[in-house]
Amino acid sequence: MIIHKTDMNYVREESERIEKVSKGKIKRLDIKPGDNLMRLMPSWAAHGRLFRKEAEHWELPPGKEHYPCLLATWPSKTDHCALCDAIDKVLAMFPELSLGRQMPASKYACNVIDRAHEKEGVQIVRFTPAIYNWLMMEMNSTAGDVADIEKGVDLKIVLKMEKRRDGSEQKKYTPSWIPRQTPLSTDNDLIELWMSQILDLDRIKPYPNDEKIGEIHKHSTLLIAYYTKKYKQDAEGRRSSERAPSDEPPPHTDKDAPSSSKRESAKRATSKTEVAKPADAAPPKPTRRDEPKKPASTLAGVDPKGVPACFAGLEVPECHDGEGLGDHIRGTFGFNEELMKCLICEHELRCRDIKEEKGL
Repeated sequence: MIIHKTDMNYVREESERIEKVSKGKIKRLDIKPGDNLMRLMPSWAAHGRLFRKEAEHWELPPGKEHYPCLLATWPSKTDHCALCDAIDKVLAMFPELSLGRQMPASKYACNVIDRAHEKEGVQIVRFTPAIYNWLMMEMNSTAGDVADIEKGVDLKIVLKMEKRRDGSEQKKYTPSWIPRQTPLSTDNDLIELWMSQILDLDRIKPYPNDEKIGEIHKHSTLLIAYYTKKYKQDAEGRRSSERAPSDEPPPHTDKDAPSSSKRESAKRATSKTEVAKPADAAPPKPTRRDEPKKPASTLAGVDPKGVPACFAGLEVPECHDGEGLGDHIRGTFGFNEELMKCLICEHELRCRDIKEEKGL
C-alpha cells in the first residue's frame, strides 16, 4: 500500500499567500449611478504600477462559457492564448463573421479608497478601458502622480444611464479630478492602516493551473468545431440555393422552337451519339482519386505516437475505419467535415491543408 504524505511546504505557502492577499474578505467597489468620489492608492509592488489588466473571453459557444485571456492577463507568463488563436483561425475561414464578446474584453483593477465609505478601507475597483485610457493621458499631461499620499488628487466619476436608439440602456462614465491637491488623510494612523491594506493584485488573479489551461485548450477546439460546422453548412446552403434551377424555361430553347427545328436538333443529337471512338484509343489514365483506397490492415508499421491515426501528416496515414461510418467516409484519409472527431481535433486545420496538398 502506497501512502502519499501531505506536502506541508505547499500548505504553508498557500496559507501565507491567502493571508497576505485577503487579510480578511476582499472588498470590491462597484461604481454606482450618480457621483462616485475616490482616491487611487499607491502601487502594490516596486514596479510602481497602479493598475492590473484583466481580460476575459465571454459567451464562448457552444455553451456560452467564459474564460480568462491568458495572453492579455498574464503577458509575463505566456506568449499566446489558445482562445485568441482559435478566434484568429475562425476569422481566417469566415472573414465576414463578427465574434462580438468572444473577443477579449479588458478591465483595469486598482486599489482605491471610497471617500463616501472610508470605514470600508481599501477596496478594489475595476475601470473600463475608456476610463483607464483617460487616466493615463491625464496623469501624463497635467494631473501627475494622483496617488501620492501627500499631494495626490481625488477622482470623481459620474455614472449615468443613457438610452440607445433601440430603447435599451447603456452606462456612460464621465471622469474628472477634484481641482486641488490633498493628503490621503490627515490621520497618520489611518494612512498606515490603509497602506497595510493594499492588495497584491497579481496574487488576487493567479495564473491558471495545468487543469484549467487544459480546459481552455479543449474549449478552443470546440469553438473552432462549432463555427466550422455552423457557418460552413450555412455557406453551402446559400451556394445550393443559388444553383437551384428556375421554374421558368430559359429563353431560346428547343421548347419554343418550330417542330422542324426540333427534328433537326434531335437528328444532330442522334448522329452525335453514333460516333464511335477509335478502336486503338488508349483508355484514360487513372488519377490518384480513382485508385482504390488501401484498407488500414494493409498499412504496416504505422506508429501515430499520440497523433490521430487518420491524420494526413503521417508518413503512412491510416484511413477512417470503425463502426458507424458511412460507405462514402470509410476508407478515406485525413480531415472529414462530417466526423465530429475531425471537427474537434486540434490538428484539423493542419490536417485539412495537408490533405489538400497531397490530394487525398
